[in-house]
Amino acid sequence: MYNVSLDDTQQVAILDWQRAVSLPEFQEGYRAVGNLIQKRRLNRCLINTSSRGFVSAEAEEWLKSQLQNEANHFLLEEKQVAYVMSEENYQDMINDYSLLRAGHQEYQVNINYFTSIEEALHWLVHEASNH
Repeated sequence: MYNVSLDDTQQVAILDWQRAVSLPEFQEGYRAVGNLIQKRRLNRCLINTSSRGFVSAEAEEWLKSQLQNEANHFLLEEKQVAYVMSEENYQDMINDYSLLRAGHQEYQVNINYFTSIEEALHWLVHEASNH
């Protein structure tokens, strides 16, 4: 369903979704990567959704509330998130821009969207830290 790992050399937490997931699985995956980020005090995360597809509005609302909670209590530094998705999902996202994506800056999370894992990692390591 998902795999959480750490690229130790680049200090990047990775959440790799391997299939479509239910709301409880979605929550479990994000909690797992969140725990890794908090435990290792990381500021960079790659989320690969290429194999997962879109999630429900309920899942987006849950994630939005989690980001708000963390912004109020835990996030002292801005986090950099590279969000990788399929080309088809990227085009769909452009056509259906959600409130979660539109409002992510207020949560001290800088999210950038990619269709390539290599480009996403390059941004995290070489460009995101320069902002």
